[in-house]
Amino acid sequence: MRKNFILAIVVLMCLSLGQPAWAINNVSDRTALKVLQFEEILQYVYDEHLDKPEMDALINGAINGMLNSLNDPYSEYLTRENIDDLEQFLNGDFVGIGIILDFKDDLVYIKDVIDDSPAFKAGIKKDDIILEVDGEDITGLPIADVIRLTRGPKGSEVALELLRENKRINLTIQRVLINLPTVEYKILQGNTGYVALESFGSETAKEFSIAINSLKASGMQSLILDLRENTGGRLDAAADISGHFIEKGKPIVKMVDRNGKEDTVLSDGKAELKDIPVVILTDELTASASEVLAGALQDYKIAVLLGDRTFGKGVVQDLIPLETGGALKLTISKYLTPSGNDLNLIGIKPDRSVLTSSLLIPLARQLLNPPNSRYVEFNLGEHKVSVNGEVIENPAVPFISNSEVYVPLRFALEALFYEVSWYSENSKSGIRISGYNDNLVLFPNGIIARLNDQEINLTSRVIMKEGVSFIPVKVLEVLNISQTVNNGKIRLEN
Repeated sequence: MRKNFILAIVVLMCLSLGQPAWAINNVSDRTALKVLQFEEILQYVYDEHLDKPEMDALINGAINGMLNSLNDPYSEYLTRENIDDLEQFLNGDFVGIGIILDFKDDLVYIKDVIDDSPAFKAGIKKDDIILEVDGEDITGLPIADVIRLTRGPKGSEVALELLRENKRINLTIQRVLINLPTVEYKILQGNTGYVALESFGSETAKEFSIAINSLKASGMQSLILDLRENTGGRLDAAADISGHFIEKGKPIVKMVDRNGKEDTVLSDGKAELKDIPVVILTDELTASASEVLAGALQDYKIAVLLGDRTFGKGVVQDLIPLETGGALKLTISKYLTPSGNDLNLIGIKPDRSVLTSSLLIPLARQLLNPPNSRYVEFNLGEHKVSVNGEVIENPAVPFISNSEVYVPLRFALEALFYEVSWYSENSKSGIRISGYNDNLVLFPNGIIARLNDQEINLTSRVIMKEGVSFIPVKVLEVLNISQTVNNGKIRLEN
């Protein structure tokens, strides 16, 4: 039916408008009548509108309007160029000079330079600022447009004007095919493997297998699988990777179409990792195929999820090539986890909620190799913090005010494996701290709190500084957190 409908549009668009009455009188199908109505309006707008619009622009606007009426952000028409961009993004391939860009303080700067790339060989450095591309001032341009300007056909050249330490630098660099692996891996202390999946492209499953074999050869006994900022990609890649953990024949994901028909994707793997301790790191950008993998491993209790609630993209798109060029990316089904959970617009709640990104790897290692006790050590006025002996950076620093020692609340409590969340009830709002069978609610600028549903009085209050909540270390006594303050060093332990 879909193909016939599209063909009807193509045929009717080619008809002359000289005899519309004949066509309408002989067509009873309401859909065909609406198509004729569209053609008639299109022709009048093209022939009569003051601005002399281009026909391509009118048709593209009509197509986009039709798709926008679905209220579905994932269904869209893709040009050939759009398709190439999508495939390159998923596969980590692009034709360019090997720079990763970012936007800061209204300036586009070099976030990273890929090793052995043309940019690397030309001497471009991290934090260089881009002023011009091929003589065009890029001030005010969206970063996506700047990226597009730096890319182009293989073998072509691009001229850049950079700013480095108040000195302008002009370079002309040849574009080449750049391939970024979608899988990064390394072995951490304690024989813990670490694998980060950037996306799910055509080579991701193969790259994952290579990573796992290498880590096993290095003595891997546990695994951290990092899915943060992984917005998804190919479902078959996620299914193939799931097969390393889930036994053959077991469901990985269930897809349900518009008619309620269910299609189940089954594992075809060897599940050689099913008995290894696994922690999956997630954040608010973990989406689509990433959620398929994370949801399946959580359902089977193969992995513990640590981080933030995932994005919640629980729908599947099909990429339909069009005979007229380009393709239609169309939502055709929703997916459910093996236990039947619908994640669309909801996401996956992690087993352990931790929003401080810099803590995730240290805490994942603690989950995999539990310590006898947990502690965090701050130094007054310093950004470096020790979490069970692992030193990491934290933007917020502890300080003393009115003889009280304050530490950043979320960082300190999450480092000790407490969950920090927002509390709202009966027109009252505050900060909830949960863990170790205790539930403490703190109210902003107040000394009255609630501990395990009992009202208590505090000697000091939480304060805000530059958008960060700080808690007096004395308050932590109500949670039986031991504290030592000596010579500017603050140690909290439970």
